[in-house]
Amino acid sequence: MTRSIMKTLLVTLIFFIQLPIVFGQDSTTNTFKNQLGVDATFFIKTYFQFNEFTGNPIPNYMLTYKRNFEKSSFRSAFGVNFESFFPNSAFDGDSNNYHNKSFDFVASAGWEWRSMISKRWLFYYGVDARYLIEKSDADVNYYSGGYANGNISQLQEVGIAPFLGIGFNINDRISLTTETSFAFIMSQSEQTTTYIPVSSDYPEKPNITDPKVTSQYTLFLPPMFLLINFNL
Repeated sequence: MTRSIMKTLLVTLIFFIQLPIVFGQDSTTNTFKNQLGVDATFFIKTYFQFNEFTGNPIPNYMLTYKRNFEKSSFRSAFGVNFESFFPNSAFDGDSNNYHNKSFDFVASAGWEWRSMISKRWLFYYGVDARYLIEKSDADVNYYSGGYANGNISQLQEVGIAPFLGIGFNINDRISLTTETSFAFIMSQSEQTTTYIPVSSDYPEKPNITDPKVTSQYTLFLPPMFLLINFNL
């Protein structure tokens, strides 16, 4: 199941579950302890057929959760993606059954503090701890010299990300938020290049495993996404 299908199903389900609750409330005085959020940017793009973005913000969360206290919140988020397909061979007589698959998972947990600017607008800030893992196992990415060239790779990242955000309360049940962050990340990656002969005319060729690569970097994420949040 691709990321787009998973997100469409998730957003649609939460949207219709919340409709009776959201439009049955007009007051902004109630206090709710739990908040569930989804990526409204994807919702708008999918259902109103806006043009595709050139790229998704990283990390790409599907679902967020907050436990609210008087002026602060514990927050967490996760995103997951599975992709699997069977590419056709580019050569006649190639009897290999190629399979390309990938998996990625991103999660964060942190604390935020908030301050009301007005009855509906709020400002918040805090810090998250983040984790990401990406795995890919592709039998074929391209062909060269009688071989299907593929790769097996894995990337893991951990980081700390201070953030600033702004939100708008539509009513006491639903709100919109967006934020920017600056992450300090440690990363480790490894990769193996694989070779599959396209026919018996070509001998077996050993795979090549690259050394693990460890690095540190910083990542600025502008407020390019919009979350729709439901108080429960």
